[in-house]
Amino acid sequence: MIQDSVVDVKPRQSTANAELVQINHNHTGVNALASAYGLTGAGVKIGIIDSGIDYTHPAFGNCFNTTNCKVRYGYDLVGDAFNGYNTPQPKANPLDTCNGHGTHVAGIIAGNCGNFKGVAPGATLGVYRVMGCSTTTNSAILIKALQMAYLDGMKVINISIAAPSGFNSDIDAFCSDYMTIMGIAIVAAAGNEGQRSFWMTGSPATGRSVITVGSMEPPTVYGYGFAGWIPLITSTDNYQVIDNPKANQVSFFSSRGPGLGMEMKPTLVAPGSNVYSTYPINLGSYAILSGTSMASPYVA
Repeated sequence: MIQDSVVDVKPRQSTANAELVQINHNHTGVNALASAYGLTGAGVKIGIIDSGIDYTHPAFGNCFNTTNCKVRYGYDLVGDAFNGYNTPQPKANPLDTCNGHGTHVAGIIAGNCGNFKGVAPGATLGVYRVMGCSTTTNSAILIKALQMAYLDGMKVINISIAAPSGFNSDIDAFCSDYMTIMGIAIVAAAGNEGQRSFWMTGSPATGRSVITVGSMEPPTVYGYGFAGWIPLITSTDNYQVIDNPKANQVSFFSSRGPGLGMEMKPTLVAPGSNVYSTYPINLGSYAILSGTSMASPYVA
C-alpha cells in the first residue's frame, strides 16, 4: 500500500493570510524570477496525483473542466470510500471535501486568491484522485492515473505519495521512470521516514530519473515558540511569524537516502515544514501542513 506524506496538520485559518507563503517565495527566489522574467506557469499543464481537489475554492476559480478553468483536467479513480483494498467507485469529477491533502498540494503549485499565490499561479492543472477519504492507495491505481495524466498532455506530474523504503524496480517507480523518457517531468515526495534510518526513500520517488524532493526548514514559521523542532500553536488566534532556529536544515522527518538501489536520493530539498496552503472549504479553507508532500509540489 502507498500512503500520502504528511507529518502534521496545524489549526486552520479561514482567510488567506499569506505572509509565510511570500516569505518562502522570497527565500527561494520564486518572487524574483516572477518579477524579472514574468514566470507564472502560464501555458504549462501540471498534473497532480493525489486525493483530489476542492476546485470550488476561490484559489482555483470555482470551476472544473470548462474553458479557462484552472482545474481543466482530472478524474476520480476511486471514490470517497476507497481505502486501498476495496473496490474503487470512479467518477468523472475529482472533487474532494473529506481528505484535503490534494487541495493543499494544488494550492502550493498554482493557487491564486488575493495575496495567496502558489509557485506557478498561472499554470493549468489536471487532478487525478487516487485516494478517498483515507490516506491510502495502491500501485495499480497510481499507474492508471499516470496514464491518464499523460493522455491529457501534462508536462509535469507531482506525486506526493510514498511507500517507505522502495526499490527503483517497484512497479510505480518503474512506470514513473518510463514517463520521464516520454518527456514528462515526474516530481515525487521522498517520504517522511527520516527519524527511522537511512535508505528510507519511498517509491515512486526511487525511480532513477524521478525528481525526488526532501523537506527543508523554512526561515520562519507560525507559532509562539518551539518545543525542540516543533512550533508551538494552540489556536488560530495566537499565530505569529517567528524565526525558525532550524532554518535551511533538512527537516527531521524528511526521508534520507540513498535508495535501496544506491540511487543518490533525494535529488534536492524544498520548503516542506509548516507550509500554509489551501484546504477544502468545509474543512477550513486554509491549513498549515508539514511533510515532503508539501516540498514536492514546491518543485513541481
